[in-house]
Amino acid sequence: MLRAKQNNTLSADPYQKRRQLLMEKMGEGSLAIIPSASEIFRNNDTHYRFRQDSDFHYLTGFPEPDAMAVLAPGRAEGETILFNRARHPEAEVWTGVRAGQEGACKHYGADQSFDIKAVNEQVPQLLQGARKIYYAFGRNPHFDTQLMQWLNQVRHEVRKGANAPNNLVDIEEFQHSSFRTPELYFGYKFAPGRNQLGSLEGFSPEKDVTYSIPNNLQEHRFYLEGTWKNLEGSMMLVSDSGLIKLPYYAKEVNIVTAHEAQLSIFLDGMPITAEYEGKDVSSGIATLSEPGLYNIISSENPSSHLLEIQVNEPGFEMYTFTFG
Repeated sequence: MLRAKQNNTLSADPYQKRRQLLMEKMGEGSLAIIPSASEIFRNNDTHYRFRQDSDFHYLTGFPEPDAMAVLAPGRAEGETILFNRARHPEAEVWTGVRAGQEGACKHYGADQSFDIKAVNEQVPQLLQGARKIYYAFGRNPHFDTQLMQWLNQVRHEVRKGANAPNNLVDIEEFQHSSFRTPELYFGYKFAPGRNQLGSLEGFSPEKDVTYSIPNNLQEHRFYLEGTWKNLEGSMMLVSDSGLIKLPYYAKEVNIVTAHEAQLSIFLDGMPITAEYEGKDVSSGIATLSEPGLYNIISSENPSSHLLEIQVNEPGFEMYTFTFG
């Protein structure tokens, strides 16, 4: 086991901010257990391309398989515990360098890190005394069984003074509602108390404002480029072209707009692919023919992305982003 130094905090780390937000909502005396994805072997010698579990990546940024995060709000020894593979120089020649326990703390913000082989010893100890357990049941049957074995192990110790959790919460529903980007409003009427416009120029009611996009973007805020007229319920593009950028977390992204327009949609700096195109997008273009709601992003699972909307003609009016 390795414990991070007390000054090892990454205030600008988005993963740490996400964990903090989740733990604030969970409250002390609870645990969240989030396993990583596992490698799936094609045959004895090769495996399919690894894709990390969306929730695990969203909260940790940790790229390796065979890992597990435990979040324990208020725990004196550290609130973020990461179980991951130990360093193995011989294996790493073929599979790539592992973070190990030191790397988990130094580079991924874990307060403590244990070898993944220690889960059967350490997790029951963490479960003792927790009132609530947050976990996504049904997504990983093998891990479901493992978690129930740990819980039963703790319950068998109740007569000896152990305190077993008595409340299991599906983190899938809890986390999605906690982390999904909220509705974002472009009208100055809705600005007070929301702080959703990230561009430093801010709102100027009934005025034309030339916006710029800073280098550092914050999740759940939208950013503008070009000149936009600030209206009570919307913004209208005044310049010949404009750009909207939005770092978001959701499965679906919709826009509520007015006026005919053709919008070029980009995701993570590249033209959007069919995998993520909403029903109102074709070959990377959203064609708006009348006022209303248009679905521009649709994916199977919630995940973090940078959305860019390029507008190439004045008159486009933007009211709201909504998310699913």
